[in-house]
Amino acid sequence: MNEGALRLSRHSLRRNHLVAVKREFGQLTGDLMQIREFMSTNVKMCVPESSCAKAGEIMRRHQRGFLSIVDSLKTRRVIGMVTDRDIMLHLVHRNLPASEVAVKACMTGVPPMISPEADLEVAIRVMKKEAVDRLPVIDQGRLVGGALVTGYCVGDP
Repeated sequence: MNEGALRLSRHSLRRNHLVAVKREFGQLTGDLMQIREFMSTNVKMCVPESSCAKAGEIMRRHQRGFLSIVDSLKTRRVIGMVTDRDIMLHLVHRNLPASEVAVKACMTGVPPMISPEADLEVAIRVMKKEAVDRLPVIDQGRLVGGALVTGYCVGDP
């Protein structure tokens, strides 16, 4: 392939798989993809009052390494994130059982978020700037999905 010949379109990428090869092949051309085209809508969440044991069980059952923390399951307004690592480090440091510790004790604050209409290139820039590999997708203030791009993207968007 020569440098200017690479063209990525919505139809040439399988859902949830993106290979951005800007560094190797130069500026990408073609239609800009929106986050909604590859985001996961099967997002898992819990409230800050949930125990770390409950959060860990949700992660284990759904094979996730993180959860969005929302103010309520009804409004789904994101107020933080928690990873399996956050929970483990907090519990080890405090030497407490997971059933006795609320997620709010070990969650991080409001993460960077993105709209489903945002261009993929914008998402990659935000992830790179904020040093994160996932973004909650928010529509009208409500959690509607998650975008995970790390491992599929290389180069400087």
